[in-house]
Amino acid sequence: KGEKETVDMTRLTQKEIRYRFCGKHIAMVFQDPMTSLDPTMTIGKQVMESMIWHYNTPKKEAYDRAVELLKEVGITDAEKRMKQKGEQGKKLI
Repeated sequence: KGEKETVDMTRLTQKEIRYRFCGKHIAMVFQDPMTSLDPTMTIGKQVMESMIWHYNTPKKEAYDRAVELLKEVGITDAEKRMKQKGEQGKKLI
């Protein structure tokens, strides 16, 4: 851990790339979060997904942390927003 590793990502499967790199070492930050939320998933699920997938965070802990993160960035009524779908959350602040 902490040592540099060279990896030829062209030789990895999509699953290997997602599991080993996405969210831990590589992430995409969209510039317009209002168009970046998946309208078919709840906001909470989208925020919790990387914590659960990459860090094996228990769902309850991921939920609590997601609420905390929404509050930190000024999202009003964070508990309610967690249950809304992406399209419903366009006016979060």
